[in-house]
Amino acid sequence: MRVLHVAEKNKVAATVSQLLSGGRARQTNSCATYCKIYEFPLPFNGGQADMVFTSVAGHLLELEFEARVRGWHSCAPRDLYDAQVFKGVPKGENEKMKRNLQQLARTCDWLVLWLDCDREGENIAFEVIQVCTEANPRLTIRRARFSALIHADVTRALANLALPNENEAKAVDARQEIDLRIGASFTRLQTLLLQNKFDWGEHTGEGGRLLLSYGPCQFPTLGLIVQRWWEIQAHIPEHFWYIQVMYRDGPKACEFRWHRTRLYDGAVAAVLHEMCAASPLATVVSVEGARKSKWAPVPLSTLEMQKRGSQYLRIPGERIMRHAEELYQQGFISYPRTETDGFEASYDLRGMIEAQSRAAAPWTTYAQRLLAPDSPLYRWPRSGGHDDKAHPPIHPLKHYGGGDREKEVLFEFIVRHLLACCSQDAEGQETRVVVDVAGEGFTATGLMVTQRNFLDVYRYQSWGGQDALPLFTQGQTFLPGAVDLKQGTTQAPPRLTERDLIAKMEEHGIGTDATVADHIQKQLERGYAGKDEASMQFFPTPLGESLISAYRKMGLANLWLPTLRGVIERNITAVAAGQRTKESVLAEAVEAFRGDFEAAQAQAHVLEQEVSAIVFGGAPPQVNGGGSGGGGGGGPGQAFGPCRECGAQLQLAANAEGPPSILCSSFPMHRLRIDLPRCTQAVAISADFCPHCTHGQVQQLSFRFRQGLLPPGFPPNLTCCAICNQDFKRLLEIRHNQQQAQRQAVAAAEQRELQRVAAVAGPRAGGAAGEGLPRGEAQAAAGREAAAGAAVLQEGGGGAEAEVAIKLVRKAPASSTQRLGVVGWRASRPVPHGSVRATQRREQQRRAGSGASASSSVDSSTAARLLKLVLQRDAHEWALPEDRRRFSKQIKRLTAYQWLARIRMLLQQGVTEETVQCLIEEQPVGPHMPSASEGAAVLEVLREHGCSDADIKRLLRLQNMSILWVPASSLSGVFAALSDMLQLSRPEVLRVCLQVPLLLVRDSSTLRQHWAWMQARYDLSTTAAASLARKMVRSHGACSLLLDSQDLITDKLSGMQREFKLSDAEVSNMFPHLAELLDYRNPQLIMRIRPRWELYQSLLGEFQSADKQRFISDPLLMEIPEPTVRGVFRGVEVLMGSTAAAQSLLRREPKIFHHGVERLVTNLTALRQLYGCSLQQTQQVVLLTPQLAHLKLEAPKFQRRVTALAEWYGHASPAEMLLAPGCGTQLMSSMWKLGARMAFIRRLRLERAEPALNTSHLANTAEGFCRAVGVAEEEYAAFEQRWQASPEAEELCRHEGRPRARVGRAAGAQP
Repeated sequence: MRVLHVAEKNKVAATVSQLLSGGRARQTNSCATYCKIYEFPLPFNGGQADMVFTSVAGHLLELEFEARVRGWHSCAPRDLYDAQVFKGVPKGENEKMKRNLQQLARTCDWLVLWLDCDREGENIAFEVIQVCTEANPRLTIRRARFSALIHADVTRALANLALPNENEAKAVDARQEIDLRIGASFTRLQTLLLQNKFDWGEHTGEGGRLLLSYGPCQFPTLGLIVQRWWEIQAHIPEHFWYIQVMYRDGPKACEFRWHRTRLYDGAVAAVLHEMCAASPLATVVSVEGARKSKWAPVPLSTLEMQKRGSQYLRIPGERIMRHAEELYQQGFISYPRTETDGFEASYDLRGMIEAQSRAAAPWTTYAQRLLAPDSPLYRWPRSGGHDDKAHPPIHPLKHYGGGDREKEVLFEFIVRHLLACCSQDAEGQETRVVVDVAGEGFTATGLMVTQRNFLDVYRYQSWGGQDALPLFTQGQTFLPGAVDLKQGTTQAPPRLTERDLIAKMEEHGIGTDATVADHIQKQLERGYAGKDEASMQFFPTPLGESLISAYRKMGLANLWLPTLRGVIERNITAVAAGQRTKESVLAEAVEAFRGDFEAAQAQAHVLEQEVSAIVFGGAPPQVNGGGSGGGGGGGPGQAFGPCRECGAQLQLAANAEGPPSILCSSFPMHRLRIDLPRCTQAVAISADFCPHCTHGQVQQLSFRFRQGLLPPGFPPNLTCCAICNQDFKRLLEIRHNQQQAQRQAVAAAEQRELQRVAAVAGPRAGGAAGEGLPRGEAQAAAGREAAAGAAVLQEGGGGAEAEVAIKLVRKAPASSTQRLGVVGWRASRPVPHGSVRATQRREQQRRAGSGASASSSVDSSTAARLLKLVLQRDAHEWALPEDRRRFSKQIKRLTAYQWLARIRMLLQQGVTEETVQCLIEEQPVGPHMPSASEGAAVLEVLREHGCSDADIKRLLRLQNMSILWVPASSLSGVFAALSDMLQLSRPEVLRVCLQVPLLLVRDSSTLRQHWAWMQARYDLSTTAAASLARKMVRSHGACSLLLDSQDLITDKLSGMQREFKLSDAEVSNMFPHLAELLDYRNPQLIMRIRPRWELYQSLLGEFQSADKQRFISDPLLMEIPEPTVRGVFRGVEVLMGSTAAAQSLLRREPKIFHHGVERLVTNLTALRQLYGCSLQQTQQVVLLTPQLAHLKLEAPKFQRRVTALAEWYGHASPAEMLLAPGCGTQLMSSMWKLGARMAFIRRLRLERAEPALNTSHLANTAEGFCRAVGVAEEEYAAFEQRWQASPEAEELCRHEGRPRARVGRAAGAQP
């Protein structure tokens, strides 16, 4: 029997399989990147079974609308309430997970689901069931219910399998569909209505697009924040007065509080104070004592963990849940999503406490006290009264050793909370003293804690008051130390903290324990609310406040108050309990929000007004900013009635030029625009309403027309309804006909101009155009025009004549233009209306605006020659059949004028004529770019980031990419993304881009996601990521990681991992070095890795992790021929006297294979002859410091270093110095460094009077050296700078090169 087990995450699958198999599970990769397969045998259901564990990564399916309504402009937003929805597998990683599940399900008999035991997990379980039963409908399906990743819990879960709960899955489906329909409809309403009517600036996201999202939980949460903000703004400070009585008896003092608390009438308070001040003798009326208790906390639920964690630990709830999830998956705590706050009697709480009593932690001693046999401190925790019947309260399972500071703090809180709730309540004695002063009562209260109990471990809470009250007896009299009249001012309520907000969301039923933190985080991400990190308090942004204010003014409380959402959440809970059907809950919620949506759309102008007033300080919206055509909008439109089609408001909106327009306030959702005729002189909204419009009260408009432009029969003044009045409609129809006639007249004038130029150029054409043309007068005329245009172009005609000539060529049939030997291509779009001179003026204005001079210094003959060349090649390419063209279908054909603008731009930007010609000849469509200005912007971005002319020339001539086609903003985004990701300087980022130019055409967000995936997938530390970035500067192989797909990188590195027998941790550590071996430009290197690696292992014995890293970090070792490798090994074996010594030396210093045996022979000779070492000592020196094997030890600089170090450390001979531990490595340092540090220590010996002061850290970093001798880095840096300029340094370092300048050196200290 074969059993398929599916967990929600790969870590859970790995942990459960290891627990059940006793660590014997065999791991293999699957077709899904993050979902491994774990296999092992285990007794199951009365027999032996093959267990197969795998996982998903959260939800496998995604709820989405049908294809016809997915586009933002594909339908009206209100249509989303009736559109079909379905669950499908999203493209990408989820498709791989589906394929993995179905491949495994085909060979299995059982399916056991190990998803999280909550509603969301139950829903994912049914998604897995759906996918697996498609491949194998005969599966036996069961559900494992567990709360902790420990052996006892998972074993119990496997032994007590149950059926999955379909009702809980349906509850999640209902919530998802409600959120999708409501969220999508209102998001489209808000975004489409507002995105083009204001300059949003910093509110836009990636790509400069605005998204004003709406969520059924998101907005009630925002409403709570805004409501509190309004309460604060509405607060009016009010003065009050109170009397304070102070008494001191030796060291003990106390304050008596007035029974009236405060008075808001200052005169009355002053009179009462005068009475007390006149008779200040106080009489003790009563002294009362009572026992008080402070209850220990109840066991920890999810919401309580978020509330207390945000208050005590100052960690946001979203991060608390993320850390808790990681601790759970690692087996340190129980399941972190639970509503239960009471332990069942079967739980072994003493066992949990005992596990913490063995940990070396601050709470260990308290845990031991709690478990002491004679200690009364322990008690069974008090229950909070909530039980979700699924999981116990959150509690620790084993000790967390640390590694992440926030996780350490959270784990400590969970442990201390468990110990506190298992402890006795704190006990105290409260004393209450009541006194009378001139008939006014005052009370002092003191609390003395007698038994701290749980407070000893629960350091987050304190308790106690005035625990040092003087001793009073009833009837006692005394004179107070002070009787003062104090003044105060009422304070506004504080802003909501995260704890307050979570408590209110819990109270109103907004979200679940698992989603509350996400709803709060969404406010910050969308820019609807902000958070003061110092006080952990929330406040609305102007955008968030304006949206809530608009819905409040519309009277749509359901959209922002928590009432309706609370009802929906209760209904969803009823579905999970089987008390209601999913369909009925869906229908109720959708209908409720459908009515609110229609009301909001009808009052869309209110949303505009509130955003304008609160976000933009009253700036008017651009009423036609949505691209409706026409000039720029003026101020906000004046509403005069409802729209018949959508119910929104009709507005009379002023235009920047010409008469006003009539618009619908819900534009662009409803694209209604009526441009009033040009004869309109003035228009105003009348007080009268149209008697014929039945859809609502529509005010009539009063028009005044210019008589000179008014058609005959129309009155100069007219008051009518712009919606249904027939006279007004006829006037609009006449205006439309006039515009059409005007366009026809322009076309006729242009045709006459074409004929004029043809007549001028006709004699020059020589009549050759008509030869061989097809019959037909129309084609013959077109041929003659083409010949005329060709003649004008070939003779270098310019200005309007050239432009019209180009148009003549465009109009001709392809056959005629091919016979003429000139470009003969069909127009891809109609010729623009207007005269040629007007077109030229517009082009000159555009070029002047973009910084290009209209009178360019570019040689016109050069531009003309290149234009002719590009037109010829363009004609040839476009004449080919579509399937043989070398360019994309998306590329549009350019006019000659557009080509000329691009050529001139390149020449003006300093691109040589030769390079432009190469672009034309080598690229399929020449120097293609969106526009000349965009191409210039691209070149400016490249130069701004350090590209030289040679670099730009190289990028322009690349065959596999067109750098000029990349938008300048996208190019800047790529440079910014690489700078942020790699943390490199601008020149280094440029070197990376020049190594792999294809990076420049990638999407910046894709690059960031790819980099984040790589760091997460291979667990790269900050150091490893920085090392990889540095390698990218000089290694093409490392750069290719940014281009390769995730699957390709995974496959390559999996192969490397198998070849080198690396663990996952070793892959993470060596990732930067492995990256150099992935160079796809050198496939022979990959092919040689296996035999060369096997050769090294056979010669050098077993490799440790450090040995592997040395070899992997030097890819050239894999290219050394086999005879060379064997020859070097035999030579080293002879020189070192044994195979073991040779193996040890070569494993630790593999560079010897590069330098050969000759260098080692020379160094061993130098050690004997120059430094007085015996043969045995030379071998010991090289084994002690393997780096010396490939250095030139006979060089004078090394001799000087050996002599100086031997004298400094007091060695009898150089040989003794070289054999001393650590001294050999100091030879790698320059005398500029060693000498400066020796001189500095000599100075310290004199200053501190410590003749024996010394250090073995001469060759360390400056930080390590300064720490060793106990000085500041700045002091040493100043000394080093001055010493290196001294004659002593010049003499000592005469054989060394000049030292490198160090950044940030201090100056001013004297050596």
